[in-house]
Parts: sequence; structure tokens; C-alpha cells
Amino acid sequence: MRGQLKLDPWPYAATIQTLREGMKLDPVVASDKPFTVTRTVKVANLLPAPMTVAINWKTPDARWSIKPESSQLLLPARQNATADFEITCSASGLDAMPVPMLTMTATSDGASVLTESELLPLNLRPLLANYCPVANVPPLAADPKIDGVLDEPVWKEAAALGRFMDINGMGQAPVATEVRLGRGARGSTSGSSAGTRTWRTSSPRNPRRRA
Repeated sequence: MRGQLKLDPWPYAATIQTLREGMKLDPVVASDKPFTVTRTVKVANLLPAPMTVAINWKTPDARWSIKPESSQLLLPARQNATADFEITCSASGLDAMPVPMLTMTATSDGASVLTESELLPLNLRPLLANYCPVANVPPLAADPKIDGVLDEPVWKEAAALGRFMDINGMGQAPVATEVRLGRGARGSTSGSSAGTRTWRTSSPRNPRRRA
């Protein structure tokens, strides 16, 4: 009777989980000054074969600088490694958003083990204690059609709000969202979020609304 080779899935599942945990960096605390910090990405190979891990950073613009921008690690079977990165932001406060993205790609024996991305966690809580953003809602030449589609020229007259934060104040929201607000010709306030949701409120007397 010919025997069958059974592969134990445990080391593969455990390696993937360990790599994901290693991508979760300590949050960078936002402040009212530019900053430079060092963060370490930890990787572990629990497989019975060598594994290559490529780590790459993508910065949103020139405000962010990361050295090195990429690193490639070759891990023998059941070995660990780390990669240090110097992260500098020339902006301060909420102007630090959007944040860089970390992407990790792991392969073993020519097969993909993991390819995932994580945003750099940015702790904004110290800045939010006394933070109260205000949006000026302009009057619109006409009432836009509330259908979730932003193809009407009147929407260009509306105030555009963006750079939304995670609900816990730990950096930017994972999905980019833009909200547009405007006071219609009849005094009602209309808004649209990312072109998918729209709403209309009762007539406000004060054109300044907190966002």
C-alpha cells in the first residue's frame, strides 16, 4: 500500500499569524512638532524551509521620509530576524496625515506565504483633547439631486471635507472618504459622502457647522 505524505498545516498558519503580528508597529505619537522615530519590524520563520521576506514602505508625499525604504531578509528554517526603520515626518499635528504604508511579502520555495499591507499607526489622541474642527457650509446655487452621484456641477460649490481619522483616534481611517456639504437654495443642508451616501437636514440658520 502506497503511503501518503501529509503536510502539517500548523507551521504555515503559525508563520502567517506571526508575520502579521510583526507588522503591527508601536504607534507613533503625533505632536505639535516634526519628529523622527525608529520602529522595528519583527519576522519569524516557523517553516521547515528557508523563507524570504521583503519589506517595503510607501510614503504619501515628501513630508515623510523612511530609511531604508525597503529591506529584504533571508531567513533559514525556524529562524527569526528584525529590520529597523528610521521614520521622519516634517509635518506636525493633523498635517501628518496621510501616513506611510508598510507592505510585507513573504515567499518560501517559490510559493507565496503572505502579502499584506498596514498603515503606520499614528496616535492622535493627545492632539484631539481640545480639538474641535469647524466647517464653513457655503450656499449652493441650486438644490442638488440626492441620489448618491456627484456628477452635478453644483456639488463643486460645496465644502469638501476629508482626512478623516480612525474612530479610536489612532491614525487615518482605513478607507479614504470625502464629504461635501452645502446649503441648498431653499435653506436645507445637503451632503454627500464619497458619492455613495447623501442626506438632507432641516434648514439651519448658522452656516458654520462642526464637522
